[in-house]
Amino acid sequence: MNVEKELKRLIIERYGSLLAFSRACDVPNSTINSFLTRGIGTATLSNIFKVCDTLNISADELSRGRIVSTFSIKNNQPTDIVDILANAKIQLLNHEALMVNGKPADEEAIQSILSAMEVGIALANKNNK
Repeated sequence: MNVEKELKRLIIERYGSLLAFSRACDVPNSTINSFLTRGIGTATLSNIFKVCDTLNISADELSRGRIVSTFSIKNNQPTDIVDILANAKIQLLNHEALMVNGKPADEEAIQSILSAMEVGIALANKNNK
């Protein structure tokens, strides 16, 4: 998957639509559509930084064609578990040497792990009233 398709998938996953994301990062929707279609290299640095800051991903790594999380949990700072899960997904999907029981993890194995994490979040939300 090319980086633009991966970036679009991440945006839709987190924000539900490109329009909602464009509002969150203060970059016009047409601009986001343009660089997702024509390539990341067509975007201005200012817009790349806004997009990367909003998604908590590295602009440097994005320029290399990779999506790498910059998210970190700080002690005593409230952090939503959904944000942690979203960034864990980025790391799992972009880790080239991920192993499961001593064997390289294929995409199906990674998706199974992510699905289990989502089930855990749903249970936690149900129990945390």
